[in-house]
Amino acid sequence: MRVLASTARTQGQRPDDISAAGEGEFVMFPTRTGRCPVNCPTCGCTSAMIGFSGYITTTFTVVEVAHLDAGAYADLFFSILARNQVDDELDLDRAMPRRIRELADEHLEVAARHPVGVVLELRKGTVHERAAAMTAMP
Repeated sequence: MRVLASTARTQGQRPDDISAAGEGEFVMFPTRTGRCPVNCPTCGCTSAMIGFSGYITTTFTVVEVAHLDAGAYADLFFSILARNQVDDELDLDRAMPRRIRELADEHLEVAARHPVGVVLELRKGTVHERAAAMTAMP
């Protein structure tokens, strides 16, 4: 099964790049977009994915994980959201399993649309493939 994971590849292409999540760590879309307490263009709310550790990254990739199925992935989402209290508007007691499964499925659908290994970025709430770094010719 394909999932989204943090990567440091292509970091530094944009001035707002950040790679605090561990390499290969599963990531999720920000759940507080539009409710940013900082409300500034540099905080990362619309351009950073949240690692399951709670740290963020602006670059992520698609990885194949053979030992994981959709149910186990949804269970991971539930435990991460509950532990990190990532979204205080999501009533986890009533939301599981339907809403958590929907969140997990959204991520799996994005991963399924891209080839394994491609570097992706989130720009203004939309996932894009990140172009490989261009090097200057001598």
